[in-house]
Amino acid sequence: MVYLHHILIHFPIAFGMAALLFAMLGFARPASRWREQASMMILLGAISALAAAFTGFLAADEIIKSGFAESRIALHRLSAVVATTVFAVAAVGALLQLQATPASSAPRGMTAAIVAVAL
Repeated sequence: MVYLHHILIHFPIAFGMAALLFAMLGFARPASRWREQASMMILLGAISALAAAFTGFLAADEIIKSGFAESRIALHRLSAVVATTVFAVAAVGALLQLQATPASSAPRGMTAAIVAVAL
């Protein structure tokens, strides 16, 4: 489970960066569907953050048994909870945005806020 966490942790980071890129492209081309894609990246980021956090919690005991400082694991765990919660809140906002308006007329500020919260 330790190695699975190391693999999965990169997905929320990549999805968050893609969301930022797509949101910036959406500002440049408002009639495009880039902002909708940014919202989708936020949703995928939230799902992958949950998977990474779950595998991290499972791997923590193994890491502690191997001699790693428990206080550092506790701090890492806290940052995972905070980051996953922020991603989940951003995902709710992204879902609301996707349901409320088509991508071409979605408010730019809402997309920017969602991406900012996620990152």
